[in-house]
Amino acid sequence: MEYKTVWLLGGRIIFNKLHDGVEPQHIHEVVTKNVRMMDTESQSDLIHIIYDMQDTNMSGDVVSFQKASRPMFTHISMGWLIVINNQENRVVNMMASMVSKIFSAQFRQFNSLEEGLKFLQTMDSSLPDLSKLEAPNGD
Repeated sequence: MEYKTVWLLGGRIIFNKLHDGVEPQHIHEVVTKNVRMMDTESQSDLIHIIYDMQDTNMSGDVVSFQKASRPMFTHISMGWLIVINNQENRVVNMMASMVSKIFSAQFRQFNSLEEGLKFLQTMDSSLPDLSKLEAPNGD
């Protein structure tokens, strides 16, 4: 699996773009990076995370994905988790929904980054205008 992780909005929104086959150990790797960024690169009390999974497929069981994502969902600064995914990828839809329910997470799925950012804008009034944000270089 290939992935890219960057601050979409410095200290407030982490953006992850995942490619190809995703297994629990890959999610653990990305989650570990996200938590490290939350701990060392932000002073914000509320950090939102976006996973663009439009170009992925997943394999593995729910329990493994739950264990891999626990550090992110239980982090004190975790805000909303936004998953960008086309509705045809039912495995990603199901896994993301089930894992987020296990942690009672603030979670939504959208078809595009623009839709996800519009939602975040309505849910977190402390964010600046997000309408000009775009996915990083070519993603």
